[in-house]
Amino acid sequence: MTKMQWQKARKYIKDPGAVVTPPEDFKPDKWITPKDAARQKALKATARRELLERSEMRRCKHILKNYSAAEALAMGVPKHMVEQKEAARRAKEKARLKKALGL
Repeated sequence: MTKMQWQKARKYIKDPGAVVTPPEDFKPDKWITPKDAARQKALKATARRELLERSEMRRCKHILKNYSAAEALAMGVPKHMVEQKEAARRAKEKARLKKALGL
């Protein structure tokens, strides 16, 4: 049991004035320091941000695949992504025309 868990458990003790002995498995050397807690919090925030970025990317790709450039911009897809998709579309069209003309 860590220090944080023990502190949380103390909230549920009926008599707040009572002398409370920690459980047998309570080892002070296992306490989470504020530095460790901050590191864990930062890792959680980073993971949450990355998850959000991935889901946002998926949403944008779906919109780009199924809607026109103007509609995608209106739906909040970043401009650079729309421009990339348009450039790729133009390149494909150019290659298709070259192939059709036999060049």
